[in-house]
Amino acid sequence: MSDIYFQELLEDQDCEIFIAKGNGDIVGFAVLEIKESPFESMTSRKFTYMKYFGIIRDSQRNGIGRELFKACVEWS
Repeated sequence: MSDIYFQELLEDQDCEIFIAKGNGDIVGFAVLEIKESPFESMTSRKFTYMKYFGIIRDSQRNGIGRELFKACVEWS
């Protein structure tokens, strides 16, 4: 992810970046974005789109991804 793109995500009011830490180090992250439904309907609908989600290999299978995903669901 380039620095310019990362800065754009930070400034975007419709995006949220989650960071997972283990032993003080960043071990995972998720990027969420609120979007409008692409389908025309009588009611405007919004949904949360998960753009990126990852946990470093050494921290996988320890429940970190599950907790990060739960935080994403609660935010959305």
